[in-house]
Amino acid sequence: MAEQKKINSLQPQQELALDEEGVLRFRNNAMVEFLLDNGGIDINHLASIPFSKEDRMQFAQLIGYSLSGYGDLPYVTDISYDMADLSFNNTEENLSKLEIENKYLKKELERKNLLLSNITNMIENS
Repeated sequence: MAEQKKINSLQPQQELALDEEGVLRFRNNAMVEFLLDNGGIDINHLASIPFSKEDRMQFAQLIGYSLSGYGDLPYVTDISYDMADLSFNNTEENLSKLEIENKYLKKELERKNLLLSNITNMIENS
């Protein structure tokens, strides 16, 4: 397989929706599900193949993982989980992907500034 040149390090994000039981899930991809059901390869076999964590994250989205289950997978990054959560929780605001990324980065910066402030206070008070 030819090596692809990376343009963007983030894989596409699958949209989220509530299922009939009220569970927030990634919208599954019917073609991927068909291949799993009819292609002779199961998920356990795929787990043993050394795919990148980015491909594993996207695959979990394509097969319709719940958002909470997705967050528990060992290869899912904080940014991938948080971006999915933010994208669903900001649908009313109709934010673009760039605006959601900006919101995530702002939230992370605030969290890190608070952590830095706490460390500074501990050093000053010791």
